Amino acid sequence: MAMAAQRRDVFLAGLAAVYVVAFVQYFVQYPGLHSDAGLEPASAYLERVAAQLPQDAEPWRRYLRVPTLAWFAAGAGLRADFVNDAA
Repeated sequence: MAMAAQRRDVFLAGLAAVYVVAFVQYFVQYPGLHSDAGLEPASAYLERVAAQLPQDAEPWRRYLRVPTLAWFAAGAGLRADFVNDAA
């Protein structure tokens, strides 16, 4: 029984290490990907996508074209980048 507990502890420690590495990498890469000066700010991208759709298009059509939670932020009066900043 003690051997199974040790294996479980080693497995969970390894899993925790993978998560730590993943989150550290995310926070290192975040400014270059999602900030206002990032590769492509979300608000500018969504404005271009919305401009390509007919003006009378239903909101769900935007979501089907580009499925992102940033559409809901725009509907709530928030900047589209706010969704990424909250992460």
